[in-house]
Amino acid sequence: MLRLMGYEIVSGSEPEEWDVLWTHEYSLMNDRYIGAIRRAKPHQIVNHVAGSGYYTSKVSLALSLSSKDTLRAFQLPRQKESLLSFAQNNPHMLWVQKDNTHRNIRIRKLEEMDLNKENSFVQQFVDNPLLIDNRKFDIGVYTVVTSIHPLRVYTYAGDVLLRFCSKNYTPFDVNDVDKYVVGDDYTPIWEIPSLKRHYIDQKLGWKGALDAYLTLKGMDPQKIWKRIDRMIAEVFQSQQAKMLHALKSVPSKARFFELSRFDFMVDVDLNVHLLEANMSPNLSSGHFAQNQILYEEVLLNLFSLVGIASAFTKDARKQIR
Repeated sequence: MLRLMGYEIVSGSEPEEWDVLWTHEYSLMNDRYIGAIRRAKPHQIVNHVAGSGYYTSKVSLALSLSSKDTLRAFQLPRQKESLLSFAQNNPHMLWVQKDNTHRNIRIRKLEEMDLNKENSFVQQFVDNPLLIDNRKFDIGVYTVVTSIHPLRVYTYAGDVLLRFCSKNYTPFDVNDVDKYVVGDDYTPIWEIPSLKRHYIDQKLGWKGALDAYLTLKGMDPQKIWKRIDRMIAEVFQSQQAKMLHALKSVPSKARFFELSRFDFMVDVDLNVHLLEANMSPNLSSGHFAQNQILYEEVLLNLFSLVGIASAFTKDARKQIR
């Protein structure tokens, strides 16, 4: 898309002149890029912000929210004894152990976990998820940070990404993670019968289809979206001081921004639970071609917001597609 807007894409060594430094990995602590960032001029743009790891780190994120309805989480090994005490008083709760790789997530008994594992945490498992056609799902919300001081964060309101587990939730089996963990090979919305007609026939998009379904079931979808907005704001407010401290170590005149995707799940009472925040979220439609329009709209809005490109007309959007 950048090439279609007139940008020349250069990879490898740093060119003498550049406008946008776009990297998948975190560039502000990478020896390959830090020199260019420190020498950057005010018109140059970098696609990461200082300290973004404080909210994209699974461990930091799980411990950043203080609301009463946040999932209980314990950092290991520091909070091992607190975890064991809490679990003893709440024997009905199920637990999952996570680390920053977000891999190998499954429900386990505490005695089966390595509670001395560094940079990991144990988190409460939500055992009453909202199901649609017996499938558990998550909601992906795209956010952009454009400033740390003052703190300025935007969420893309045009749509969200809904991903469904590849197997039915019930009958439940803790040993079959495809029933309760959304993987890379997830089920798309157009294969969920109760949402298909809203998404395909009525062309409502992901968010609109979910809203229509919940409304027909007598539920208020605004409860979900208001809570998501509050939780995203709370995450950034809780991490702002650490991000400002990180900013001091990267003196630069460049303009910075960071695109992330926050993933949430909802329970049967429409309580919202934050799962993770993804740095450099996947925006490739190679797996599901139908996702292309959503990803393009996210990028087009992002480019206009941060100054990579000006506002797009309908003709310009058609040319990109």
